Amino acid sequence: MTTAARAGGASRAARRRRLATAAAGLLAAAVLVAPAGAQARGGGPAPVRVCAERAIVRETPGGLVIGVLEEGDPVRVLKRSRDRVWVRVANNLPAVGWIKAKAIRGR
Repeated sequence: MTTAARAGGASRAARRRRLATAAAGLLAAAVLVAPAGAQARGGGPAPVRVCAERAIVRETPGGLVIGVLEEGDPVRVLKRSRDRVWVRVANNLPAVGWIKAKAIRGR
């Protein structure tokens, strides 16, 4: 084997090690930033269904519109507003936002 061939093999091995290290780092970061519900399903709130024809999803109660849920869509209630008019929900994506409490079934 020539010196150039050995050098090429060494640099390939080094690239593989760097790639494996980067992949492990990305995996660890994904686990750290994943929502708690994605890590431990079953321990969270029971899913409920949207009973309104459409539920407008907002960034904050009464805030900017960030999406729409349709009738029958499953969501998990994460929090309720103090006045209980709004609920913070997550769907299976997991997208998170606020909808009117009267828009869900199984409240």
